[in-house]
Amino acid sequence: MKQTMKTAAAKMFSLLFIFCFITCCLYAQETSENPKVAATANPSPWYDHTWIWIVGSAIFILILVSLPVKKSKSTTLKSN
Repeated sequence: MKQTMKTAAAKMFSLLFIFCFITCCLYAQETSENPKVAATANPSPWYDHTWIWIVGSAIFILILVSLPVKKSKSTTLKSN
């Protein structure tokens, strides 16, 4: 049991060290105080808009749900 706890603690410590190292590397990359941004006036294509994907997905799901539904009457026989 103690060996399992030691390996789990070692894994957690190594993950913490790796994440801290990655964070430090990412912060070190950010040195520019005045980034140059080039703005363009070109409109983006239709597939870049998130709302189109949401509406399209909703319609697709509605079609998938409504297709397999078959209306069937129960076929029970009455006994006289």
